[in-house]
Amino acid sequence: MKDLVNRNAIIAVAASLALVAAPALADGKGHGDWDDHGQGPHLGHMLKALKAFGEELGLSDAQKASIKEKVVSMKAEIEPLREEAQALHKELFALLSAKKLDKAKVKAKHAEIQAVYQKIADKHLDTALEALELLTADQRTKLFERIEECKGAMCEGDCPCPEKGKGKEKGKEKGKGPAF
Repeated sequence: MKDLVNRNAIIAVAASLALVAAPALADGKGHGDWDDHGQGPHLGHMLKALKAFGEELGLSDAQKASIKEKVVSMKAEIEPLREEAQALHKELFALLSAKKLDKAKVKAKHAEIQAVYQKIADKHLDTALEALELLTADQRTKLFERIEECKGAMCEGDCPCPEKGKGKEKGKEKGKGPAF
C-alpha cells in the first residue's frame, strides 16, 4: 500500500510539473521575455524592442513591413508546433498516470516534447536573425544599447521601453509575442 501511495505522489508531482511547464515552454517564452536566470532578453524581447524603438532606430517603412511579415510568418509556423506540444503533454500525462509506470516510454515522450520545443526555438532564432539582417550596423548597435537599458527591468519599473506596462498583467494574450 505504501508503494502505491508513493507512486501516486510521484505521479501527482510529475504531472503537476508537466502541466505547469507546458504552457510556458510551448510559447517559447519561459518567464516573460527574460531568460530563466535573469541574464538577458529572449529573442521575443528583441523583436518587441525593434517595434518599440523603430522610430528611434530610424527604421524605414520597408524595414518595418519586412520585419512584421517575418514575425507574422513565424507565428503561423509556430502555432501548429504549440498545438503539437500540448498534445504531446497530454500523452505524457497519460503515461505518467498509467497503472504501470514505464520510464522508457516517459523518457521517449519527453524527448519528443523537447524536439518540438527546439523547433520553436529555432523558428524564433531564424526570425530574429532575418530581422537583424535588415538593420544597418548602427541600427543594431542602437537596438542592443536600448535593450541593455531595459535589462532587468522586464519592461516595468525604470525601463525606458515604450512597451513598459504592456505585459501579460495588462491583458496581453500569452504566447502571442510581439504584435507588429
